[in-house]
Amino acid sequence: MCTYIEDASGTTRSLIKRGGGDPVRVAELATAQLHKMPTVTGAQPQTSQVVMQILNDSLETAKTMGDSHATVEHLLLALSKVKSNAKDVIELGGVTSSDIEQAIKMIRKDSGVTNVNNL
Repeated sequence: MCTYIEDASGTTRSLIKRGGGDPVRVAELATAQLHKMPTVTGAQPQTSQVVMQILNDSLETAKTMGDSHATVEHLLLALSKVKSNAKDVIELGGVTSSDIEQAIKMIRKDSGVTNVNNL
């Protein structure tokens, strides 16, 4: 999430802003949260159940929206729905999953793209 939110002209910031949130605040909170997380050295990293749930939710959301593959839109939406530190950060930044869904619809309507298959 930190990488996506750092891009000032990227989709993630645009969606958060259009959803009524503060992308700069979300970036600050995400970075602070990242620095609090434990690090692992000398061991094989493993994917947590929460991360797997977020990835699966983003893929399911893409299918539901009629898209052939998941994009940053779907990932941000999943991050805003699945109970996690990322969801807390997004909400503290002033945006909910419902706000993000509406922002996606607005951006797609404004651009004339109804799904990522049209790109």
